[in-house]
Amino acid sequence: MRNTHPLSCSQSEFAALAASQSERFLVRTSRTDKLLKTYREDTQYRIIPNGQAHKSGPLSALSFLSERFLLSVDKATVVCVWDMSKLEPSAETVAFPCSRLTLVDWCFVTHRMSFDHSTLYIILSKGARAHIFSLSLPMNASDADDPKLSFRDVAYFDTRSNTIQGFDVDSCLVLLELSHIEIEVVNWRTDTRSIVALRHDALGPMVSIMPSF
Repeated sequence: MRNTHPLSCSQSEFAALAASQSERFLVRTSRTDKLLKTYREDTQYRIIPNGQAHKSGPLSALSFLSERFLLSVDKATVVCVWDMSKLEPSAETVAFPCSRLTLVDWCFVTHRMSFDHSTLYIILSKGARAHIFSLSLPMNASDADDPKLSFRDVAYFDTRSNTIQGFDVDSCLVLLELSHIEIEVVNWRTDTRSIVALRHDALGPMVSIMPSF
């Protein structure tokens, strides 16, 4: 029987991809499948967000972005992206990030990758304000021998002190929790808002959508 592997996207999303995107997607999926079956030695890496151990705070987030890049966020809101292909498996080696973003007194909320995994998006918040930043990542090891990547300011919007529950980078939408039955959908590109509410009547639950001003 032929082995099959589920796609990490829907069939409609896969069909909408351009030929070059489809090829990269299939190559990445096949490579990941092979890497998961590969034996790995127990190696350790020492990463210091600002290059000095006595100034780096404890990590609050750590996530692999791809086979090559790693995201770390410390308690001081120092956001770093590391090129894992440049790290040496030695406890004596101090590595430096290929990109870093520092926003004092801001809180890291979450991150997402674009559908083709070429761009990282992060949200940071402070009070009723929120910032979205993006970072374009090299797709292949040959794209940049020593990448110096820069975060780009994408959007700035008012959360009205509501909790950010998630966001979708391809549709430019952010979800804000208003209550246990209401969410506000914000389009950061068009600066429009809508409230989606779950209501109950004699016929059962129903969803209503209304503009938010």
